Amino acid sequence: MKEQFNTMNEQFAKQAEEFLKAARKVQLPDNIQAMSEEAIATARATYEKLDEISKEINKAMEKVSGTAQKGSMILSDKITDNIKENTDAVMAAVTQIANAKSIPQAAKVQSDFIQAQLNKAAQQGSELYELGAKLTKDATDQWSKAAASAMDLGKKK
Repeated sequence: MKEQFNTMNEQFAKQAEEFLKAARKVQLPDNIQAMSEEAIATARATYEKLDEISKEINKAMEKVSGTAQKGSMILSDKITDNIKENTDAVMAAVTQIANAKSIPQAAKVQSDFIQAQLNKAAQQGSELYELGAKLTKDATDQWSKAAASAMDLGKKK
């Protein structure tokens, strides 16, 4: 039995060796090999193009994020200035009302203050809207410019 096992094992080893020798001699047809090389070159070029476009998009995102952050800071500063200006106006009106010599004088101060603050609120709202629109346009323009640049980069290669 051991002898039969050894014989079978030898035959298997011989067949495996012959198979490997034959496999080493087999070559792909030239056209298939050329197609494979071309596919690999195309895949590599596509990867490089996508990698470059991806890097451009990342740069653009950083710029847009920076612009948006800067815009948020500008808006925040403007709102803070408005709050201070409105608070100062309230304190001045309260002081004038407290120093009024009569109720009609206090009512006039209050009425003038309310009218002035309504006008001021409209002005401040308009300024904030215009500033917000400008900052949004700047960020959108920057994003559009970056996207166009990335598209052009994709078309060039």
